[in-house]
Amino acid sequence: MPEIPPDSSSARRHYPGGTIDLRLFDPRERLGLLHMTLEALRPGEDLLVVFGEAPARLPAHLEARYPGRFQWLPVAEGPPVWEVCIRPLGEP
Repeated sequence: MPEIPPDSSSARRHYPGGTIDLRLFDPRERLGLLHMTLEALRPGEDLLVVFGEAPARLPAHLEARYPGRFQWLPVAEGPPVWEVCIRPLGEP
């Protein structure tokens, strides 16, 4: 999986799809919020997702639910913060 170059950071990069800081939401709401956001993304609308812990199972979950639709690009691999750019690969 390609990574964003180390000299890039979420503070210096633009994410047209926005940023979701999942640390701010109740754990029971996070996955639904992420699904709603991903379903609205279009090609070119990279999304930055911020986690308070390593999102170990999420890449496989997203690939199972949205096969071939998104690319997972680590930005920061904590601790204390993990950031991932999720990039739509084509039309839904």
